[in-house]
Amino acid sequence: MSKKRIELINLIQPAFYKIHRQIHNHEFTHFWFAGGRGSTKSSKISIDIPLLLIKKS
Repeated sequence: MSKKRIELINLIQPAFYKIHRQIHNHEFTHFWFAGGRGSTKSSKISIDIPLLLIKKS
């Protein structure tokens, strides 16, 4: 089975690049994401949670 490489830059909106680095560098323990519906907040978090879990294992 071949593995497909997925670039995070294609999944994360540019507005969340800095936040992505902050989350994975453990710069803060809490984040408050402002924005209305359709601002991709939940999509961003749905990418980060599995990555953090994989990183911890």
